Amino acid sequence: MNRSLLVVGVAGLVACGGMLPLIESDAGMEEDGSVQEAAADVALDEAVAEADAAVVTCASDQVLCDGGCYANDINHCGPSCASCDAPAYSTATCDGTSCGFTCNFLQCGSDCVDPTSDPLNCGECGHDCLGETCTSGACTPESLFSGVQAAAISVDSTNLYWVNYGYDIVKAPKGGGTSTTLATHISFIVIALAVGESNLYWSSVYGIGSVPIAGGTPTVAPSNNTTWPCVPYLGPDAIYYGDYSQASDVYAMPYDGGPPVGVIPTTDTIAGAVYTPTYIYFAAGDPGPTIWRASTAAPDAGSEAVFTGDAGFSGFPPFVMNDGGNAFVQTQKGIWDVPLDGGTQTKMTAINTIWLAADSSNVYTANSAAIYRTPIGGTTSTVVYQPPTQNITAIAIDDKYVYFGYTGTGTGIYRVAK
Repeated sequence: MNRSLLVVGVAGLVACGGMLPLIESDAGMEEDGSVQEAAADVALDEAVAEADAAVVTCASDQVLCDGGCYANDINHCGPSCASCDAPAYSTATCDGTSCGFTCNFLQCGSDCVDPTSDPLNCGECGHDCLGETCTSGACTPESLFSGVQAAAISVDSTNLYWVNYGYDIVKAPKGGGTSTTLATHISFIVIALAVGESNLYWSSVYGIGSVPIAGGTPTVAPSNNTTWPCVPYLGPDAIYYGDYSQASDVYAMPYDGGPPVGVIPTTDTIAGAVYTPTYIYFAAGDPGPTIWRASTAAPDAGSEAVFTGDAGFSGFPPFVMNDGGNAFVQTQKGIWDVPLDGGTQTKMTAINTIWLAADSSNVYTANSAAIYRTPIGGTTSTVVYQPPTQNITAIAIDDKYVYFGYTGTGTGIYRVAK
């Protein structure tokens, strides 16, 4: 407490001629200190009241930012009052504590994409258009050979092969370039092409033909008593085929030029055959459609059915096989996945198609209207490409592309990312 000094002066006569001593009193000091202390308390109370009046209390859905209350949203998010940003093709979000985002179309990893136009994620995550554009969720095809009308197509690691409607067999680099005619006027109907190590083979109403891939003289071997040999399958020592137009055995034509030999006796029309080290599989259309197999060691000892479909075979080839031990069969009512070890047969799609190919992951099919991709083990098909008019004429695949022929405006051979 502060003290005041009150000095009282006393004048008087002092007997000894001196002065009285000064007398110090704290009575007035006590009185003045109480006043000052009370005043300080009042000032403190006023300051506290003023501070209390300056405190801002925000509603539960608001945050205090720079002395004001704001909605707790993407503009003032959480305790940090952050302004939330969003990457392309996304919308910013705030969960009340921190910023985030949601993709407007599709999220691929940590990125938001527009699958209708993203050439690296076209239609789905990871679908790369391989340098071409993505339009409406489908990759744009690359034109390889314009003006070409292809009735059948095949491909190997280097070349693309086709039969044109002038009945010539042509090869060219599969990425485009100069084409070379290997054989001319081979037939007015060619069912299919098959690429061997050094020769290209085909089936036609004239028989089974071949020509060296490097160029040379074409040969056509009479296909025994068949009038319309089916898709040829290249086995290790012979070409396997049957007759698509009349009852026929399954034949093996040796590569060394020997005559065809009937290896499996049947009374059916044969739509196709596949050789494996254990069995020879063949597609018979009457009665059918049925996939049969006969022991490779004793093919004439009898056959057993491994698949009977719900409608007739619909195209070329009627079935293909992959390294996983499955056959994929196309009928007039769709595509079937047939485990050859006796597992459950699954109808993959109900689309009626004409052309069929498969790799380790997907089955590719096509009719004149579109090319489709169906994952092995799945039942949902995706359109790989749909041309402006229904004029697809053939397909073939390699590890990256589907190659196809097309007639109409823009007639030619194209390829599109798988």
